This record gives sequence, C-alpha cells and structure tokens, in this order.
Amino acid sequence: MEHKCPRCYNTEHILIKGTSGLYGAGNCIPTNPGFVLVTRYVCTRCGYVEEWIDDKQSLEKLIKRFGAKGDQIDETL
Repeated sequence: MEHKCPRCYNTEHILIKGTSGLYGAGNCIPTNPGFVLVTRYVCTRCGYVEEWIDDKQSLEKLIKRFGAKGDQIDETL
C-alpha cells in the first residue's frame, strides 16, 4: 500500500520506527506493564506527521489497557 500525505498528496515520506528507552523515552505508549511502539510517517514535502500502531497485537494491548473508546484512560501514567 502506498502511503500518501493527506495534506499535500506527496508519496515520499520518512518512516521513523518506534523506540523505547529508559523512563519511557522514545516513541511509545506505556501500558503498565510494558509499552506499545508507535511508528511516525513524516511527509518530505510539507512536514505533516502521522503516527501509527503497526501491528494488531499492539493495538489489542492498547484496547485492553485503555478501552476501545478511550473512556478508561488513566491520567497518572
């Protein structure tokens, strides 16, 4: 599937894979226990940024932790 910028329709982008480091540093979402990595797509023309969860298992982990509608978000994280 070709990734197209929704802002300028450019098809060239930079893909930045999610990382995790000490104390929750990196592009990830803490789920206590563990974390889910978030991938960023940056448009090379206009700079628009999108963030995506790449795999179904990580998405299911987020749904289990926060709820499908985000109504159980724990702000103390």
